[in-house]
Amino acid sequence: MESTWRHRLPLGILLLFTVFYSLISLVNHYCFRTYGLDLGMFNQAMHQFSHLENAQFTQGAKGEVIPYLGDHFSVLTILLSPLQFIGGNVTLLIIQIGVLIWSAWMLNKLLLQADWKVIERALMMVLYMTMWGVVAAMSYDFHMNVIAAFLVIPFIYFFLEKNMKATWLLFVLMLFSKENTALWLFFLMTGLAWIHRKDKVLRRSALLFSIFSGVYFCLVVGMIMPWLNAGKIAGPLKDHFLGSHSSVSDFIMYQVTHPAEFIGNLLKNADGEIASTKITSIQFFCFAGGLLLFFKPVYIWMILPIFLQKFLSNNPMMWDIKYQYSVEFVPVIVLGVMAMADSSRLIRYRVAIVSVVLVSSAYWSIREVVLRDVRSNIFDSQHYQPALNREVFNEMEKVINPQSSLSVSSHLSPHVSDRSVVYVWPVIKDADYLFIDRNRLEPNEHSVVQELSQNSQWKVLKEQGSLVLFERNY
Repeated sequence: MESTWRHRLPLGILLLFTVFYSLISLVNHYCFRTYGLDLGMFNQAMHQFSHLENAQFTQGAKGEVIPYLGDHFSVLTILLSPLQFIGGNVTLLIIQIGVLIWSAWMLNKLLLQADWKVIERALMMVLYMTMWGVVAAMSYDFHMNVIAAFLVIPFIYFFLEKNMKATWLLFVLMLFSKENTALWLFFLMTGLAWIHRKDKVLRRSALLFSIFSGVYFCLVVGMIMPWLNAGKIAGPLKDHFLGSHSSVSDFIMYQVTHPAEFIGNLLKNADGEIASTKITSIQFFCFAGGLLLFFKPVYIWMILPIFLQKFLSNNPMMWDIKYQYSVEFVPVIVLGVMAMADSSRLIRYRVAIVSVVLVSSAYWSIREVVLRDVRSNIFDSQHYQPALNREVFNEMEKVINPQSSLSVSSHLSPHVSDRSVVYVWPVIKDADYLFIDRNRLEPNEHSVVQELSQNSQWKVLKEQGSLVLFERNY
């Protein structure tokens, strides 16, 4: 019986969560709840790379034309781009689900490697896949840092197996996911070096990975991205993290020389008041097992840059429990809980420890992330209601010349970004077509659309329901 359960229970859990996250992620896309940032942007880059073009990022708020790798240094996008010929505009969502499920399977193998019983492994797998950071990330588009976070557990498994070929492959894939992942990996790898300091092979390997991460981060952020952007720092590092500072070193020096302000900024908003969303994020971190990490501080060290990136950001979205800005906490919390439950004094209470953490984590994830957001509430009929008529959308989308440039409502972007130039409305610039959903216009934009319909430079090519398609008159 044990042998049967040992195989069937983990597989049953994987099947359950494959369905769960497919109903979240794929249904959201079908119902037009994915957006120009970030799935549309990635689909555009995938299209350009797969057609051997030098990919450009054009879907920013100002419609600036920036080299894609200068905005998101995600080399992994290049490696994945041929798959778009098979999966179309849903390719990256399928990959994101697949990597999560594989990661959970590798967690099962990692726990089996450590002689955890089947029920203990099952509880940990459920904890991993119900943690708020995973649910929130899977409910909101596609992001490369999510892929990197999901690869951490497989990396640890092969690292402990001393399978260096697989370990290096996963390490490089994580590095290639996004530029700031390299900084996180430096902390992650130095933490691993400390944890396995008595094993000469693992210690040296982890230190080598940490050096490689640090050098890669400095080269990419300090030299390559500014070179691609004519000396400027672009992308999330500038928009969300550096603020008014001109460089990473300038930012770090300011924090070091203003310690009181630094500590205050971790909890305050731009007005100098305590930010409730930051407090909520800290609470969720503790509810999900993060509190246990304080008994093993090396794991706090391993996620230190994620804390700083989240709480020192200028973007209030990053402070929240929603979106993709908490996913990196998840694998480290899981590793920390494993370490606590494996300690000699607590090993007999392993099931109880994991069960308490799971109940606490799942309760708050379900209550605050799943049930209160239509994007993740698969039990609400509204979750399955498209934001607009898909048949009408498909009919209108076929009219657009695939070689043309396009300005499009953000929630339509991921479905039509298989072209070189895509702007997100209200940016128009040199667009040949405007594809707009009137139901998503800002109050002041209705008059703009009305003026366009009367402008001789534009003609209404098709209009049905809330959708209107303009073509430029040349």
